[in-house]
Amino acid sequence: DLSKDSLVINDYNPLEAVYKYELVPLAISSKGLSHKILGGQANVWTEYMEYRTKVDYMVLPRMTAASESLWTAQEKKDYKGFIRHQNSFILPRYESWGSS
Repeated sequence: DLSKDSLVINDYNPLEAVYKYELVPLAISSKGLSHKILGGQANVWTEYMEYRTKVDYMVLPRMTAASESLWTAQEKKDYKGFIRHQNSFILPRYESWGSS
């Protein structure tokens, strides 16, 4: 039933927003406490994702964006470069796994 396909718990989180996410809030970094943040996480609740293909669609590109975002300093982030790499290398890999 495709009527369930777009049901989300909170709101749609586009790939660009995930990529541009800044792990350390300004309120923390401005106090010199950035070193207290050890890492991040990207939760996914699948109770409204009835099909594996929907989970793949929601998780895989965002997992890649979250990973690069967490490992890359804000001033070195390049969303257009990320998309080029995604289209050239990452998405073909997902497709070879049977995920897209």
